[in-house]
Order: sequence, then structure tokens, then C-alpha cells
Amino acid sequence: MLVVVGIIAAIVVPTYFSSRNYAQRRTCQANLRTIDGAIFAYDAQYEAFPPDGKVGDILVPEWIRNTPTCPTTGKEYVLRVGPDGQTTTSCPTNEPGHNLGGTGI
Repeated sequence: MLVVVGIIAAIVVPTYFSSRNYAQRRTCQANLRTIDGAIFAYDAQYEAFPPDGKVGDILVPEWIRNTPTCPTTGKEYVLRVGPDGQTTTSCPTNEPGHNLGGTGI
């Protein structure tokens, strides 16, 4: 009986952590898409991209209802103005998969 429990645990535990990591990556990507939309709404209203700073200080509550945080660490996203003058954001954890891929964000 103990062997069966050990085998089941050996199968379930890695699957659980893999599923949890996948869900955290997808949640982070959804947060980044929300922030991206808010950046463009800000640009449409002010005809300029938002300045450097924390997302909560700049985009909440006018364009985003609540301050989004990375589900892995709970850290708040930060806006950065790039050399081209556009504001971008990235996950504060810099973990693989916590990005939007080829969208430039």
C-alpha cells in the first residue's frame, strides 16, 4: 500500500507544480495584455505614452481597475520608456515565459 501511495505522489506532485507554473505564466501574460491595452488607451487620450513608474501610480484606476501584480512574486509591474519613446512593461520577475512574446512588450 505504501508503495502505491509513493508512486501516485511521484506522478501527482510534478504535475501539480507544472500546472501551477503554467497558470502563473498565463496569468502574468494576461496582466501584461491588460497593461498594454491601458497604455494605448492612455496614449489615445493624452497623445503621449505614459511616463516611467509603477503601473498602479499611473494607470489605476482610470484605465485599469486594480493594480496588477505578477502571480509568482506579487511584485507590481513597472512602466519603462524605451529609446523609441514608447512605454513598455515586463514582468518584474524576468522569468521565462512571463512575457508576451513578439509583441515588443
